Amino acid sequence: QPNQQGLAWLSSVAVGEGVLKISMSFSQALATTVTATMFALPSAGVARDDIEDALGELCNVVTGQVKTIAVTEGPLGLPEVVQCSGNDRYVDEDRLVCELPFAVCGEPLVLTIERDARSVVAA
Repeated sequence: QPNQQGLAWLSSVAVGEGVLKISMSFSQALATTVTATMFALPSAGVARDDIEDALGELCNVVTGQVKTIAVTEGPLGLPEVVQCSGNDRYVDEDRLVCELPFAVCGEPLVLTIERDARSVVAA
């Protein structure tokens, strides 16, 4: 289980009759590195607003690709930020579709796909 300390960026995408929630979790160090690279800033000059913009955009790109692969119509949701601490998990295991851990520049990045609560039909 990778350490998920840092920022988790969440976005929703409509898939068929249900909705998936795409989550990307970054360590603080990776969030800073990605943002500095995207905006050509020195790492010391990266502000929280910059991180929110950069990782929100990255999450939109990934979510758009999932939507394309799923071949579905429907709007993309807006990314929202959730501050994580330690090994807190913001994943509902009952709705988990897949979880893909990566190491980027030696730092954790976790891509999670869940069925959103709105797609669960009561029996």
